[in-house]
Amino acid sequence: TCALPILAARVLQYLTPTEIIETLKKIKLWLKPGGKLFVITKTPHIKLLKNFAPIYKKNKENGARWPGVINNLHEYCDDKSILHIVPTYINVLDPDLLARSCFECGLTIEKCSFINRNDFPEDIKLHGKEEAGLIAIK
Repeated sequence: TCALPILAARVLQYLTPTEIIETLKKIKLWLKPGGKLFVITKTPHIKLLKNFAPIYKKNKENGARWPGVINNLHEYCDDKSILHIVPTYINVLDPDLLARSCFECGLTIEKCSFINRNDFPEDIKLHGKEEAGLIAIK
């Protein structure tokens, strides 16, 4: 088990739902009691996903368990000049989904919220909810 905190920064969004759950369960096993997990992940509220954000909202309202799974990200990208650096798959999360996933894996949520990234360049920022952050405890 791990006495040190674990940081998962900007990685969960590249995992499938199954991989996210498997990863969180492994992290819980690695942590000692009282150990902390820190997570930062992308949300649907970045400029690149502005065309997907309404779909995310509708998916969530319709009860989709994983409303942020995008298998064809290039279809939503307005700027075709960056497609060579944009993955085709992403699974964006908001604080509700991030907290739910950790809770279901047996972690206690200390804090979970959107992160306003004022330091992001203008071509990424949308409206102050670009990332979600979480602190969970075993």
